[in-house]
Amino acid sequence: MKKKILTVVVSLMLVAAMLFCGCGKDVSYIGTVDGEQIPVADYTTHMLSAFGKAQEMTECEMSVEAVLAQEIEGMPGDQWICEETMKNLRESIAVLKEFERQGLVLSAGAEEAVKENVDSQWKKYSESYSSNGITQLSLYKKNSITYMSQELFKVLYGEGGEKALSQEELAEFFDQDYMFFRMIAILKTDEKGEPLSDEELEEQLLKAQDYRKRLLAGEDPDTLVIIAEEEMVKVTGQELDHVHSSSMDSHITVLEKGSSMYSVEVTEGIENMRRGEVKIFRNDDEYFFVVQKLAAMDDTDILEENRMALSYMLCKDDFSEYIDSLAEKVEIVVNEDAMKLYDPELFVLE
Repeated sequence: MKKKILTVVVSLMLVAAMLFCGCGKDVSYIGTVDGEQIPVADYTTHMLSAFGKAQEMTECEMSVEAVLAQEIEGMPGDQWICEETMKNLRESIAVLKEFERQGLVLSAGAEEAVKENVDSQWKKYSESYSSNGITQLSLYKKNSITYMSQELFKVLYGEGGEKALSQEELAEFFDQDYMFFRMIAILKTDEKGEPLSDEELEEQLLKAQDYRKRLLAGEDPDTLVIIAEEEMVKVTGQELDHVHSSSMDSHITVLEKGSSMYSVEVTEGIENMRRGEVKIFRNDDEYFFVVQKLAAMDDTDILEENRMALSYMLCKDDFSEYIDSLAEKVEIVVNEDAMKLYDPELFVLE
């Protein structure tokens, strides 16, 4: 569907040029904000996006008339597209102004990413874009706004930001979908991978029980995990990173609830454990697992590493309201002569 959206062709620039010549009106800008002109290309770029969104919402791909004939959010399709266009235009201006007000600049990496994206789009759809009255510059502006918005989010919700979430708030959300635990694995097989005898299994179970007691007694858990892993290396001959139960710089395992990494019995068993509880799981074919249940607050490093992703999931609606509040303050003095020329009815599908 996206490809079809991008093949929309509008002979707006030709119409505009003809009317400009005939009436002597300047229709090169759609309006002004604080005396600064907004190029028509910026408006038509947002209008094309609004039309594409209308197509998706109405599931009408066959004709412009079919889209415009639909009721979208309680209003005629063409009216919705025009209002959505102006809404997005105001939001873009609001983001740009706030970005500049806070003295922010796009990183070289962000600018390069925008340039590469725009160059790729223009290479594929330059003819359609040109017919739409869309320029490479207007595409660059629209793409840049996305990165500016992301930077504003970081300023607000990143560590130390005005609306930054506490680690407790992040942890509460993290704990809803993920399990945190330390795990010590005790082999049930020999160096060849063959099952141990009953007597040998009993010895391994005693080891597991000893680790459990030591964890409950308060011995350093990282040290105990390392000892167990080194013992496993001696038996299997593997490198330490092949038997490590978590990332190499941490002995805390983070596992999504419902994961298939372990058996259902182990996964559900860990999920049902209480924070601080230490339990031995015996029903795996290859290992006895000694598990110490933790919570997200026990690994604040991972909370900070995932702060922005978690914050976005928790605060995206709040951020949208913040941008809306900024956009409401943007006053566009509309150039009525230009606005008359740019109507969704002029869209035609190739």
